[in-house]
Amino acid sequence: MSEVLLYADEILQQHDTGSAARLKVVHRYSSEQQMFNRCMRRQVTSADLTSVYRIHDRGYVTIIRRLAADGNGWIESETVVIRRTWRCGRPE
Repeated sequence: MSEVLLYADEILQQHDTGSAARLKVVHRYSSEQQMFNRCMRRQVTSADLTSVYRIHDRGYVTIIRRLAADGNGWIESETVVIRRTWRCGRPE
């Protein structure tokens, strides 16, 4: 059986893009069904820009930083960026 990794941190709850109620329902259901007990928990850690650039194109990162600084915007049709996005993605 494959292991499921679970990354959780309170800072991620600050990244509310309008789906907070839905995520709370999922979290509550998962807790009630003891689904989290079957996951390998991992700690969220900060990433420096060098690490971020290993995964994401510099232009993409620049767009996310700009949208977060401006307060909000859409990267694509189903991915929104809010002011807290940059902080939540790099919790230093």
